[in-house]
Amino acid sequence: MKNSYIAIVIYLIFCSFISCGGIDTKFKVGHDNADVEAVVNSWFGKVITIDPTVGFITTRGDSTDIELPDAEYKLIRYVDGGGCTSCRLHLHKYNDALRTLSDSAGEEVGLLCIVCPKKFGELKRILKIENRGNLPVLVDMNDSLNRLNGFPEADGLRTFLVDRDNHVLGVGDPAVNPQVMRLYTSILTSDSVRLQRRRMPKTSLVMYPAKMNIGRIVAGDSAVGEFHLGNYGNEPFVLDALLPSCECVTAVLSSDTIAPHSEAILRVVFREDEPIGSFERTVEVVGNIDPDFALTITGTVVEK
Repeated sequence: MKNSYIAIVIYLIFCSFISCGGIDTKFKVGHDNADVEAVVNSWFGKVITIDPTVGFITTRGDSTDIELPDAEYKLIRYVDGGGCTSCRLHLHKYNDALRTLSDSAGEEVGLLCIVCPKKFGELKRILKIENRGNLPVLVDMNDSLNRLNGFPEADGLRTFLVDRDNHVLGVGDPAVNPQVMRLYTSILTSDSVRLQRRRMPKTSLVMYPAKMNIGRIVAGDSAVGEFHLGNYGNEPFVLDALLPSCECVTAVLSSDTIAPHSEAILRVVFREDEPIGSFERTVEVVGNIDPDFALTITGTVVEK
């Protein structure tokens, strides 16, 4: 999903990040697809830092300490004072967007919108007219948050879907881009399932063998290994993911759930087209076990 996500974000940056009728030429000039891909890649998994000691103010002009929404997921938006602030905020679109995202997550998705305006009075006038949903907007007159995190240059890449710990799950503005909205709902749906599974009672797995040597393999051929996964706990095991360490490895579990005191077969296929010599690869098993664990396969790939 990550590669398709990046491709769509690139398309949106160059084709449909429109503000007051004009494309975001500030970023387009001198940048190509590789630049955009590098930006998007660099933000996946990154942690957005919020310094609570920074002097934010409310749109009424009162000093305030920043309070992050108490939510498993939230949107963090940054808007600077360049161009048309009203067009770039488009707050009137965010009530519907947040409802859609919350439905996908199965719980409320929060919002933290921080603006660094050139003219505070103009921002107050805009919010009085357009922020009828009373969405939380904080004012950062010193641009402290941007200087701390180094947000991307393009407006369309200054909205982030993050988890409770501010790890970035997605980049892009779902309120104005349907493609980004679809991707966010997909991310939230799958991530909420993982969250529910993390909250499930833990069980204990035993795998045998834990390590397998599949011997000498001719480059271009495939080798197959089977591992037994036994659930020796008192709760059902529910598989979340199998994570191979290399594209040369595929893994399939015979059942996504394993009842207590039962087992399943984990089938691993290894194929390498180049004679790389000795190798060691792993497959991580992720589910309602703590900690997750990995099986290991070793061997040697030789020339034809």
